[in-house]
Amino acid sequence: MKDADLIPEMIRDWSRIASTTLVDRLGVASERADELGIEIALEISQEYAGQSLYMPLCMAFKASQRDREIYAEYNRAAGRNVESLIKKYELSYVSILRICRRVRAIEKAEREARQTDMFTAPGAMPPEEAP
Repeated sequence: MKDADLIPEMIRDWSRIASTTLVDRLGVASERADELGIEIALEISQEYAGQSLYMPLCMAFKASQRDREIYAEYNRAAGRNVESLIKKYELSYVSILRICRRVRAIEKAEREARQTDMFTAPGAMPPEEAP
């Protein structure tokens, strides 16, 4: 019996997924990726040992990525590609516009959160103390 046969099938699957991802996305050498894949899978196994696991589909995250893609495509065409977006994503006209409106608002809020106001920047004087 090989050592790999002692590892439960699910852990071997996680190891394979981690290894493949390391090779494909980061260019890690295959042998090293296999070693790291096993380490990663065993760490996850240790963290959740004895628990029944439910694996969520991550639909909100996937939808968020999809929505940002739709918005980016919409912007690149200056909004003149709604018909092609409808066909590509199998969504209605109203859904495409709603997604674009929502993502635009999110991106605006993210931008505003990153920008500092000259009155609230670190070291800035509050308006009531300014000369």
